[in-house]
Amino acid sequence: MCGILGCFGSENPYSLIRSSLQRLEYRGYDSCGVAISDRDKIHSYKVSGPVSGLIQRAEISGAISGLGHTRWATVGTPSAENAHPFMDCNADIAIVHNGDLDNFIELRESLLLRGHHFSSDTDSEVFAHLIEESESNLEPIQRVNSILSKVTGSYALGVLFRSSGVIVGARHESPLVIGTNSSGGFLCSDVHAIAPYVDHVIHLEDGDLALLDTTGVSLFHGDKPVTRTSHPVSWDPAEVDKAGFDHYFLKEVFEQPKIIRNSLEGRVRLTNPTIDLANELPNMPITGKIGVFGCGSAFNAGLLGATIVSELIDQEVGAHVSSNYNRRLLTKDLALAVFLSQSGETADTLATLKVAKSAGIKTIAITNVPNSSITRLAEFTLLNKAGLEESVGASKTFTSQVIDFVLLCLWLNQTDISSLNDTIVDMHNLSNHLDHILDTYQSMEDIALTISNASSIFIIGKNLSYPIALEASLKFKELAYIHAEAIMSGEIKHGTFALLTSETPVIAIAKSGDQYKDVVQTVREIKARNAPVIVITDQADAFLNVADAVVTVESSLPIGFSLEASMIFQLLAYRAAIAKGCPIDRPRNLAKSVTVK
Repeated sequence: MCGILGCFGSENPYSLIRSSLQRLEYRGYDSCGVAISDRDKIHSYKVSGPVSGLIQRAEISGAISGLGHTRWATVGTPSAENAHPFMDCNADIAIVHNGDLDNFIELRESLLLRGHHFSSDTDSEVFAHLIEESESNLEPIQRVNSILSKVTGSYALGVLFRSSGVIVGARHESPLVIGTNSSGGFLCSDVHAIAPYVDHVIHLEDGDLALLDTTGVSLFHGDKPVTRTSHPVSWDPAEVDKAGFDHYFLKEVFEQPKIIRNSLEGRVRLTNPTIDLANELPNMPITGKIGVFGCGSAFNAGLLGATIVSELIDQEVGAHVSSNYNRRLLTKDLALAVFLSQSGETADTLATLKVAKSAGIKTIAITNVPNSSITRLAEFTLLNKAGLEESVGASKTFTSQVIDFVLLCLWLNQTDISSLNDTIVDMHNLSNHLDHILDTYQSMEDIALTISNASSIFIIGKNLSYPIALEASLKFKELAYIHAEAIMSGEIKHGTFALLTSETPVIAIAKSGDQYKDVVQTVREIKARNAPVIVITDQADAFLNVADAVVTVESSLPIGFSLEASMIFQLLAYRAAIAKGCPIDRPRNLAKSVTVK
């Protein structure tokens, strides 16, 4: 969740770290801090709140190295006192840490008994004092390595030594990337934060350590030197530019038509309807039951994708929340386990993937981040073509995950493709349909205002519409801080009716088909309880004299309807959040990359 950063060899380490931390804020923004060594003293600057609170400062004379951290609180409240970096009792060592230490209470108590003083309530600070107790005549890399066996839990660790200015990094079950350029080295939680400054990056493996000093970057596994694959870095400033939009979220919503075109290009052909993923997934014949796993929006994408697939072809597929998986499911009759993660670093999803691998199940990752942890763990990888997503709330990556998962399942069932001409045409038309929604979304302003004034809303859907409702409810929670509950439309009479009032709007998702009339009847029953009703549908006639507002989508086919409706909800949640004055791209208490369980 937290973001850590270290640099050695820069002439302006404070400015560089501060700038890079702003690109790490999606990992947490409860507090932040910087530590700079001039080899005489470690200068520390910490604030509660986002990186903007770290003011621009004159560079410290003689300083060439430093650490930075942006925090998502796990142990200890959000405050300047609990902000990283932390120092040992002599201010000779500074550390930054991302992860969770399981045995920190025992470690802290024993350190207190030995006379150490703590400045925070966090688990991370024990690292500084443990290293302080290591043998001072050892080299920095040896000092850090000597204490790692004492801690249990996960860590991406950066350590700064005052007297030499060298930096040591260590990784166990939390991502850590090493970057290099002609003048020095970097360590960071994410390539994105250091991409403007480095030529190549190396992804550390569990048990690896890195030394950043005057000779460059040296890698170790435990106490033995090791080499790891280096990857070139490309940096496109346009990806982090808001391109005239007020917020990244809205920019990313507007990018979705292009993302769909990118997702289909080279994979789907209209003539002789064909889906071909062989270039990306060579030698992958699979028959049998498929399971898809994810957390948050990734789970919702998996559930929606699984529901779409079940409507299109005869394929058994089930969706599961990674943090709540059934071990028996992963060891019984699953032929393929698919893992969705925007960041490729979601802790619960990575843990479930490891269980699937140990059970001998074929695994595939669908992610938006090349070379992320999930790509190195899974047997196969299908990369989303969404591009960098800055806003904490998922939009284009959700759409990309749905498209890619559906394409995967259809490709694995090639015998059925010839009967899916309408679906393939629908995919190609979808980007134009989304463009039309974007052209007219300002007309939804009154609906968004109604929603923004509510403290609680309900979103109902049946079958295909239910996972759409789940993702919609998450968007209203994340962006607009509105309690939103997704309910299967047939279940709303079983208890939820007791909560309906004139101040609890209900949004009904009604797709034409066998059970369309059931949703129409449910809407009538809701209106009889005096609750405002908004309907999103591809067939508006039955609701025109019943609902308070109707938003129409163009497609009646599963994938088109689903993603058009999902975009409408993204826009409604955005406008409701604007009306309430919420911080769109950085919602309180959240982080985009959930790297702790």
